[in-house]
Amino acid sequence: MIAWATIEDAIRTWTLKSSPLTADRVFFADQDLPIAEVSPRLVIRLGDLIPIGQDSVDHTFDAGRPAGEEIEIEAKGMRTLAVDLQAFAPETVGAGITARSILATAQAVLSLPSVRTALNDAGLGLIAQGTIQRIPQPRQATQEDRATFSVIFAVSQSVAERLGYIATVEDYDVQVVP
Repeated sequence: MIAWATIEDAIRTWTLKSSPLTADRVFFADQDLPIAEVSPRLVIRLGDLIPIGQDSVDHTFDAGRPAGEEIEIEAKGMRTLAVDLQAFAPETVGAGITARSILATAQAVLSLPSVRTALNDAGLGLIAQGTIQRIPQPRQATQEDRATFSVIFAVSQSVAERLGYIATVEDYDVQVVP
């Protein structure tokens, strides 16, 4: 199984540690946002799980388990998980908080041992990180700076089931024929 709550917490902790934003300005995509989207803000989107190679299947036997559950079959494999960050800020240039500056710090702190250890403890291994890309907006009444940054993590997924080789044992009368 994948501990999604643990993974989400680790990613949120990484992004909060790396940004000048407070917790009420860091959101996961598709969650309920405040009526008026505040700026600056950071939106985290978890991508799809993509299998890496072929899953393995392991069998274990434990006679101490209840009848019908002595054998455990576990399928496990590695997956990639893309994490896309999108930053929004009212400033497009200058010394203030820009979308690019929010993501540049997020990218930089991925090199810190404390951040890597926290992500590893949550089951995430850093595979690759992309470049920060600014997303220009067409001219409009209000200007909002936007930028994106993607990171690819490895995560292990496993599922298991238990079964038995003998579900029940019954006594039979056996007659010996001479």
